[in-house]
Amino acid sequence: MNKVLVLSCIVLSLAMAPAGRDLLMNLLSIESEQFRVLREMSWGISRPVHSSGKISTMNLCIGLLVAAASCFVAADATSLTILHVNDHHSHLEEDSASLNIYGDDIPAEVSSNNGNTTYIRAYYGGYPRIVSAFKTLEGEAVEKGRDVLKLHAGDAITGTTFFTLFKGDADARMMTHVCFDAFAPGNHEFDEGDAGLAKFLTALKTEANASSTCDEMPAVIGGNIVPHSESALLESDVPAIEAYSVFTMSDGEEVGVIGINIARKTMESSQPDEGTFLLDEKETTASAVEELTAMGVNKIVVVTHIGLKNDIEWLGSLEGVDVVVGGDSHSLLGDNATSVIGSTRGPYATEVEKADGNLTCIVQAWDYSKLVGNLDVDFDEDGNVISCTGSPVFPFNPDKVVVRDADPRYDLSAEDAAAVMASLVERTEGQVRTFESDADTLADMEEYALELEELTKAVVGTVPAPIFLEGAPYESGACDLVAQSFILNPLATADVAIQNRGGCRTTIDEGDFTINDAYTLLPFSNTMVNLVMTGEEIKNVLEDAVDFYLDPTGSWGAYPKTSGLRFDVNEALPKGSRISNLEVNAKLAGSWEAIDMSATYLVVTNSFIAGSRDGYYEYGNIAEELIEDTYVEYAQQFIDYALGVGTLEPVAAENASTQNWSNTTDTPSEAPEDPFIAPTAEEPEEEVEEVEEEEEVLDEASGVASAGYSVSIVFAIREEVEPYFVHSVSDDATLSRFHASYSCEACSTLRNGSGEHDLGGHIASPWKGQSPKTQSDRGFGTGGHFEYFSANPPDSFERLAMRLLPAQPPNLFASLYTERLDSSQISTEQWGASMGDEVAIGVHGVFPLSMRMDGWMDGWMDGWMDGWMDGWMDGWMDGWMDGWMDGWMDGWMDGWMDG
Repeated sequence: MNKVLVLSCIVLSLAMAPAGRDLLMNLLSIESEQFRVLREMSWGISRPVHSSGKISTMNLCIGLLVAAASCFVAADATSLTILHVNDHHSHLEEDSASLNIYGDDIPAEVSSNNGNTTYIRAYYGGYPRIVSAFKTLEGEAVEKGRDVLKLHAGDAITGTTFFTLFKGDADARMMTHVCFDAFAPGNHEFDEGDAGLAKFLTALKTEANASSTCDEMPAVIGGNIVPHSESALLESDVPAIEAYSVFTMSDGEEVGVIGINIARKTMESSQPDEGTFLLDEKETTASAVEELTAMGVNKIVVVTHIGLKNDIEWLGSLEGVDVVVGGDSHSLLGDNATSVIGSTRGPYATEVEKADGNLTCIVQAWDYSKLVGNLDVDFDEDGNVISCTGSPVFPFNPDKVVVRDADPRYDLSAEDAAAVMASLVERTEGQVRTFESDADTLADMEEYALELEELTKAVVGTVPAPIFLEGAPYESGACDLVAQSFILNPLATADVAIQNRGGCRTTIDEGDFTINDAYTLLPFSNTMVNLVMTGEEIKNVLEDAVDFYLDPTGSWGAYPKTSGLRFDVNEALPKGSRISNLEVNAKLAGSWEAIDMSATYLVVTNSFIAGSRDGYYEYGNIAEELIEDTYVEYAQQFIDYALGVGTLEPVAAENASTQNWSNTTDTPSEAPEDPFIAPTAEEPEEEVEEVEEEEEVLDEASGVASAGYSVSIVFAIREEVEPYFVHSVSDDATLSRFHASYSCEACSTLRNGSGEHDLGGHIASPWKGQSPKTQSDRGFGTGGHFEYFSANPPDSFERLAMRLLPAQPPNLFASLYTERLDSSQISTEQWGASMGDEVAIGVHGVFPLSMRMDGWMDGWMDGWMDGWMDGWMDGWMDGWMDGWMDGWMDGWMDGWMDG
């Protein structure tokens, strides 16, 4: 103690003179390794300590230095860095997110090094990478003399098979690698009742106890959560949920951290036990602030799971609240640079000025372990915020960038990948950073992933007989059952369900139904969205969908499949009049009755069409406060449904969505009994993406053209329009059905990616060619044109296609080859070998830009003439001649003779 007093005297003596003050300030600003270590050891910067009887003890020497310095430095030196995530929803795997990069956004040298690519994909996120980001960002903050809090704003669990199969254990293991200081449970933490949350909290404690890096589990804070007296949450071995926790900073100042969960949503859309309830969010926060203020705590952070809008409106102006770290709305906050990665909902941080002129800083960190929020907050001596700055940090994989418009796709070289990363860093002003995966986290992740691979084979139901994917939209099959599961799964709250046909991909085969089967049936990362709608709005959105289905520029996959709703369709009538006899049977729990146009209903749909995609425009007119994304993947809810019912059976005829179909056009009145199905099970890379998946498919079609393909025929197309006849050709190529009424009266020219070659004349009538993107939007893929079937009656289309597809597909187009810009040629033999018996031809395609006589003549007699009389002449007079002069001859001399 005498030494301490001596040191005190020295400090105070120094402080008396200007030179001494300068020396003292220089000492405090030293960033040498030795002094950094001293500060970490003495002040506990790396790990703030909970105040529950464990306030950290500062080294008195350093304390006196700080105290003396405070005589000359305003007490605003309390500098806090908050690192935070929210709503990771069991998205744990490395590279859980991806970014598509197109055209001029690709560095020129990278494009030229890789066949003038115009479409690449970079990867980021996932727990192994965000753990690295947390560690790096924490170390950087410590180097600057800042205290650090690591916070999780809820909805850690549910959403992927990692939760389905491991019930939070995998999430707890991953979170322990971060060593969070506090965790605020969200609504989905109650999806399996109080016992489910208790299990998860116990797993967090178990993992922390076993950890070599974390001193303790995070404080669990939920001030408005009130378990019932017999709740599993109150058992002695379950970590307690506290209203708040207090952390002591390196300067002796305390920061209170309050937890708040969304009340009504949790009570009505999740499954807390009967008797467990949640208090009012704003009142509870105000009460906790009052308690903390009475304790002398004047710096208060609220970790919420109530959504950005409520953070701003409820808490932004609340006296005593300094910082809100939010969740629930999955909001990406940032600036223009952030928008390179995703659409932002506001600035990072969003600042709200209170009545007294003080600031509240509000942040959120998107979702699905895509980023780490990095917020710097500085307080004055009264605990008021004087500045809050920061940004999201996106942890990218420095080594994996894939060329997507090549066949086969491949990874960029290390040098080119580094150039792409450097470009992203520059474009995002440093918000994109590269991180290697944390080795320990990755090892644990791979262990769970291997186990998951086996567990996805787990049987969740049985199928007595095949439930075919609907061959025609007015049939009832697998997609009607998907819609039914939306309102009959254990967590369902909606009255009626609407699902687009394109979101369902396969027949449900007879036998065991596994978890993997569910993700094959529903391969996209669409989530379940609830909307409050009137009967009139429901009628409007169904009309929208049917119209988009019928429109030649629309999508066959838009056709609505419903449950709790049934209707008749007359295709011949104008939009607004096609849907009739619209009836409702809420939750299929009563009887069918005419829908009340003025009544309100709770509708559940998927996130893709809820965003007004696929023609579902009426959804865009629903007020934001009437829309709730549950963030539960639709495949996951179907698994829950299968587990609940045990046996999967077709929807009863009286519950089928389309009861009657009137069709005075040429649309087929019947569909094949067992239509061919596009491959999805072997596309795991597409299955994990959270982007709008069906738009992604369009992008891929455009990418083919951009890569320099001068010709694309039916089996080289992958597009968004749902198939009538579908036949697998390769991992990413399908034969698709084209609506008989498709036509194009005002199309321009089709050019390849370089824009150098005109294909216009070679696209036969009634099309004269279109831009690749336009064609993709129409569902014809890139360069594909099949006017023969557009002009023929549908029975001819069906007869020809059905004869050629399953039986004996002739090598009708063996003579056509794909020619890239570098003039490399796929020979006739290579063509046939690559397609094998699955080549499904029987329609007219696009001639290549230039034709070498050796390639053309080699295959002409072998293939073209073999199939000529069998199928081509069947529809010759009906359609071919209608457009012969319009298109074919226009381009004859331009391209044919060139070759």
